[in-house]
Amino acid sequence: MWQSWDEDLLPSKYFEVDFPMIVTRKLHSIKHKPFLLQPIIELHSEDTLQIDGHLLDSKRYAIIGADLRDLPELEEKLKKCNMNPQLPTLLITERVLVYMTPEQSANLLKWAANSFETAVFINHEQVKGSSKTFACCMRSRGG
Repeated sequence: MWQSWDEDLLPSKYFEVDFPMIVTRKLHSIKHKPFLLQPIIELHSEDTLQIDGHLLDSKRYAIIGADLRDLPELEEKLKKCNMNPQLPTLLITERVLVYMTPEQSANLLKWAANSFETAVFINHEQVKGSSKTFACCMRSRGG
């Protein structure tokens, strides 16, 4: 992602969502590795960059600690980070839906379909028990 950022190939804002425990680890790495933190700092004055235990929100990048099974909490945190559902949106999940019940997965997909004006949803899952074999499914909505 950072290389794409340098080349101005990223969308206006990139949101990453993972379990709070994982986000805490990722934020620790970002805060303590200058090559990860510097691109974020360069785009913000100190007052526009928010970092706490389970969230980093900046002008172009946000990482949010949330459980995708808790959609009200997810939506609240995305709104707090200024997610704009009117903008074209690319949603990517990687090895997520397989760990949810069918009802939880269906709820997440319905939420995504109903929340964004124009969106593409890409689901990337491991198949056949191999970490090197993945299946990808893509659904699109809007103009």
